[in-house]
Amino acid sequence: MMRFADMVLAQSTEDAEIVGREEELGALARFIDDIDRRPAGLVLEGEAGVGKTTLWRAAMRVAETKGHGIGGIIVSNVKRVAISNHKLIRTGNAIAVYTPASEVLVSGNQVEDSLFSGIRVDGNPFGCCSYPTGPTSIAVADNTVKRAGTAVPQDGILLNRTSHSTVVENRVEGSNRDGIDVRDSTEILVVDNQADSNARDGIRNRGTSAGNSFKDNRMHGNAEHDAHDENRTLNTWTDNICTTDFPAGTICRP
Repeated sequence: MMRFADMVLAQSTEDAEIVGREEELGALARFIDDIDRRPAGLVLEGEAGVGKTTLWRAAMRVAETKGHGIGGIIVSNVKRVAISNHKLIRTGNAIAVYTPASEVLVSGNQVEDSLFSGIRVDGNPFGCCSYPTGPTSIAVADNTVKRAGTAVPQDGILLNRTSHSTVVENRVEGSNRDGIDVRDSTEILVVDNQADSNARDGIRNRGTSAGNSFKDNRMHGNAEHDAHDENRTLNTWTDNICTTDFPAGTICRP
């Protein structure tokens, strides 16, 4: 699993000054200036490693400084990317990381009132297809997600068919399904999260999920259970503070 420090280093590298890309930056600036005048779309293409992600992040920063909101962020087929410090309100899936993807940092974002999931890491995003591997080495850290799933019941943070990833120090409340949902995933570390007042469970381990660790999480006031594990004997729960759990009496520390 990629170290969290390496993820932060990747983010700081992407935020560094861009040198020698004046033509591309000029095109991005013109595109952003035209947003209010006409419908438009922009495609960044090129070989791996040429700097598409760096330009994309630069475009988002410029758009935000000019008062344009971001309608949601979806990435796929990426490696060593940071999605950080965005405010996303009333989007679809506010942030989605779809397979194939690895070494992605999702951190410091504020998500409110998303129509669907707040943050979604998904190895089968369309529910129809078999992919060789799902997202791996994803870090979801220090995000605030409020009231996800305003259109249909969805989770605040969802990891589906994902492996070797971390969910740490997030605050999730008021989701229209689970606060944090780990589904059909392995080697997931869920640590020091707050999940309150969600419409079903605070934190739920679902399906075939096994080999996952849940530690030092706090869950209160969730409608069905604060903590719920469908494969309790195959996962580890340590020092989680909550009131209601399933199987009863096997997870919560008051």
